[in-house]
Order: sequence, then structure tokens, then C-alpha cells
Amino acid sequence: MIAFEQHIDQYVIAHIIASIIFIVLSLLYFKFYVKLVQKDEQLVVRGLTEETIQNGPKIAWLPLLTKSSEVRKVLSLSQMEYCVVKNILSGEKRVEVGPKMVFLQPYDVVKTDDSTGSKKRNALSLKANEYVRFVDNSTGKVRVEYGEQGCVVPGPDEVFLDGVSGKRKAMDLQVFEYVKVQDKRTGKVRTERGEKLVFLGPFEEYLGSKQTAVEVDEETSVLVRNKRTGQQHLVTEKMLFIPTNDEEVMEVRQLTKLADYEACIVRDKSGKEIFYFGSNKDQRSFFLPPHSQMVSLLWSRGRRRERRDLRITKIDLRPMYMSFEFNCRTNDNVELVLEGSFFWEVVDLPAMMKFTNDT
Repeated sequence: MIAFEQHIDQYVIAHIIASIIFIVLSLLYFKFYVKLVQKDEQLVVRGLTEETIQNGPKIAWLPLLTKSSEVRKVLSLSQMEYCVVKNILSGEKRVEVGPKMVFLQPYDVVKTDDSTGSKKRNALSLKANEYVRFVDNSTGKVRVEYGEQGCVVPGPDEVFLDGVSGKRKAMDLQVFEYVKVQDKRTGKVRTERGEKLVFLGPFEEYLGSKQTAVEVDEETSVLVRNKRTGQQHLVTEKMLFIPTNDEEVMEVRQLTKLADYEACIVRDKSGKEIFYFGSNKDQRSFFLPPHSQMVSLLWSRGRRRERRDLRITKIDLRPMYMSFEFNCRTNDNVELVLEGSFFWEVVDLPAMMKFTNDT
């Protein structure tokens, strides 16, 4: 009887010990091999040969042969945020745009922004007069997005073509303004005139800043060169002149007016000098023709005519008063200072130009 009771006591003790061991092992198993994954979490399991991911919410049971495991928070993106995800095995990248929660796939990593050091990046919001250009580093393709729109994001391999911020404002032209735009891919030039907003295309750049149109009227003309033919022509027709794609404005010329007593000299493209007199009705007002220039005379001035810096383009034909002074010596070497004055008048302008270059 005593032996039977001892046998029962040993059985009970063994049962208790086995129960305790089972409970301890169960607790250890639940602690290390059972994971509670919330809605905004992922369970990353790194096995012996591969990585798997389980998305919450769920109760996950880990396999026994596991290198490591990790419960991580899911990246949450707001409406104006995005992130770039790269798969480290394939090297492929993709863009995830909010609002959403980014659940990563196995071997995915979120790239950090080099400028901010954050995984989240801010999307662009474009106003009606704004645009942005992206260039894809993998293909070289340029993409343009124009306002008005929000949440504009680059592709996985795209960067801003225009500076760090990327956004550019369209050029606003008034009715009397214009700008030339060149396509760097084809070399073609187009002229945009107001009123409008000018947006650049993928390969376009401005040729200078915006220009003001020339108001051609009775007293204003414009000298224009055609770059395709190389020829010049003078525009005198009344208009608000804006050059075409192949034209450039060389000079704005004002109407030359001569009084009845004035004259001027114009040298044409062949070098011939043409004399204009205000006394002639057909010559008293004119625009300087293309390839021509107004002749400027360089005359001396002062009582002793020592300074030759008087530039004259319009010659006064009226009688003029002039005083002079010069030194001379007699036969007995006495120095005299002679002063005088006289009236003079240009009677024959072509003869004066032919025989003298100073007056």
C-alpha cells in the first residue's frame, strides 16, 4: 500500500513538472514566435533563404527556422506627399503617391531624400501660370506638366530640369510685348506676342527677355534684318511692329527733319554721297534708308581753331559770324597777335565736301 502511494506521488510530481515545462515553453513560443500585427504595421520575416512580409491586422505565427523578424510601422502619406520605393533585388523603382499607407513588398526599401534626409517628399502644386519640367535620367525623355493642378510628382528616375525647386512661371506678355522662343532640339525659332501666357516646351528656351514692340508712325521707322536671307528693309507702314520668326530689329530710326536753311549728307551702300536740302520740299523730311549712314563732319572750333572736336550732321547754310586770332612776326622779329572777325556762308556744299574736310 505504501509503495502504491509513493508511485502515485511521483506520477503527480512528474505531471506537475511536465505541465510547468509546457507552460514555460508555450509562453516562450508565444513570446518569440507569435506576433500581433496592427493595421498600420507589417511583419518582416527573414527566413533561411528568403524574406516574406505579412500585412496587418493579423496574428502571425512564425516558422521555427527563422533568422530574424521585425514588426515595423507602415509609412503613411498625406495628400501632398509621395515616396520612392526601390527593390534591392531587381533594382526597380516606383513612386507611391498619397494619400495612402505604403505597404512594402519583400526586399523593398524607401529611398530618403538627399536634400531633406526624410523618406517623405512633398509633391508640387501648380498655379495657372506655373509649369514644371522633368527629365528621366534612364531614358533622357523630358516631361512637362502645366498648371492648374495639384500633387505633381516626378517619376522614379526623374529629376527637375530647371533648378532645385523645379517650378517655373510662364512669361506674361502684354499686348505690346513679344518674346522669341527657340527649340534646342530642332533649332526652330517662334515668336510669341501678347496678350498671353508663354509656357516652354520640353526642349525650348527663351532667346533673351521679353521685348517691346515698335510703334511705327509718321516720325518713327524700324530697320529690320531677315536672318534667313540676310537682307535689310525699312518698315515705315503705320503699325505696332513685331518681328517674325526670322527677323530681328536692328535699329529704330526717327524721321530726319531739315529746316529751310539746313542741309545734310547721306552716304549710301555704294559710298555715294547724297545731299539733302531743307529748301527742297521732297528732301526736308526723310527716313534714313537701309545700308546708309548720316555723314558727320568734324570741324575745328575756338578763336585759334586749336580744338577739332565739333561734330556736325546738319549743316547751317545761313551766313555765320566767326572771330579768329593768330600770332605772326614781322621782318624785324616782332611778334604780333592779330585778331579779326568775318561773316561766312556755305554756298556750294558739294564743292566744300570735295575740297576740304575742315572749316
